[in-house]
Amino acid sequence: MKIAVIGFGYWGEILVKSLLGLKNSYSYLCVVDIDTTKKKEARKYKLDFFKDANSALPRVESVIIATPEHTHYEIVKLCLLKKKQVLVEKPLSLKFRQAKELVDLSEKSSLTLMVDSTFLFDKSFLSIKEKIKKGEIGKLTRIDSFRFSPNISRPKDNVVSDLLPHDLSLFYSLFKKHPKKIKVDYQALKNKHWDNACVKLDYGATKTYSHLSWTAPNARREMIIYGSKGVFLWTKKDEFKDKISTFKYEKDSKLNLKDSMEIGDKDKTLQSVLTEFLGSINLKKEPKSSGRATLTQIKTLEKILDKI
Repeated sequence: MKIAVIGFGYWGEILVKSLLGLKNSYSYLCVVDIDTTKKKEARKYKLDFFKDANSALPRVESVIIATPEHTHYEIVKLCLLKKKQVLVEKPLSLKFRQAKELVDLSEKSSLTLMVDSTFLFDKSFLSIKEKIKKGEIGKLTRIDSFRFSPNISRPKDNVVSDLLPHDLSLFYSLFKKHPKKIKVDYQALKNKHWDNACVKLDYGATKTYSHLSWTAPNARREMIIYGSKGVFLWTKKDEFKDKISTFKYEKDSKLNLKDSMEIGDKDKTLQSVLTEFLGSINLKKEPKSSGRATLTQIKTLEKILDKI
């Protein structure tokens, strides 16, 4: 299989590094970016470099797209029309109508269309989901999610379209439904568009609060999951490890720490995503986070963006 990574910025380079760990899964890899200064970086990995997708597409069968959110629709559509298998960074599109068009186009042409919902493959989330299923903290009542990515500046995007899709994929995996109510508090502190937001979603018995920031002085990824019997605290320790702590309510309603575990090999999560993509092509099966599977999340995202 021959692959092009379109978008060779921060995430594009991480994708390339992960693909280099799966060399037996493909025969050719190249990168595409409109910024020609990236050519030097491509040489470092001994990869062909192209300034535009049209130059690279005739050479490959599959593409992995890591460009800004507002560009996804046009680039994915181009690749599907050129009969390429597609993995795209979340979200598939910012508009439900456009996303549905892309899904229909991929299905009509029998092409794989997968969204990089990385956290659905995350060992920490899968562990927490199993614990929730077993009722370890009782019925879920509230989730607080903190996603702080400092020093981000994207003139055409905003913190909600950048960071919220991670939470939406996790919430849909847990609840399998649209939120009943949506409330958004947002602010533009240093960017043209919103760089801080709190998105409140009402799933009935469970309320979620996503705290998102591009301007916080510290990087933070943490989720606090409240249940009727206890609380899970999921914290990113570093690039390779997470920590999951389990607290239980005692008779006096005070929380006591009952268990704490570290989950390593976090750097292999993206390889799981890539393996799912490549495997779905070879086996001609629908991938775990297919374009169709993410349509519900995009409908919710569009409603949220409409509010701001």
